[in-house]
Amino acid sequence: EPRIVAKRQPRVAGLEEVIVHLYAQGQSTRAIQETLKQFYGADVSSRLVSEVTDSLLKEVQAWQARPLEKVYPIVYFDALFVESREEGSVQTRSVYVALAIDMQGPREGAVSWLNIFGELKARGMEDCFIACVDGLRGLPEAIETVFPDARVQLCIVHQMRKSLR
Repeated sequence: EPRIVAKRQPRVAGLEEVIVHLYAQGQSTRAIQETLKQFYGADVSSRLVSEVTDSLLKEVQAWQARPLEKVYPIVYFDALFVESREEGSVQTRSVYVALAIDMQGPREGAVSWLNIFGELKARGMEDCFIACVDGLRGLPEAIETVFPDARVQLCIVHQMRKSLR
């Protein structure tokens, strides 16, 4: 009798999300297989891991190729430096960021965030484990409305600022 996959169930519920999470952390296909075996008792093929990660890459490429607005009044250009594991060593890489404000302008508020969370859900995002947020009033409730199981946590920068008050 299977321990994790029920009869006539093609895959473990949530397994693809775990694979994506491990892949996003820089784990290799083999490391993902070993992690799933160790923690879930699940034997998964390298083919399954590759299929899941390949489908993720297709989604990212589609998002990157989506049509943009013709005009953005303000665009911020910057680079973030992040550490990534490559071929067994940690490398510092730059991530180039272009962040645009559309013609409606900046409009941060819990209602705007609720709309964004709804869009994420409509595009296929089912859940998140931890939501790191600033202290915007109503934001935790907006997250809870769309992602009821998510834990809301104040981001570290805002925690530090709050502790110094």
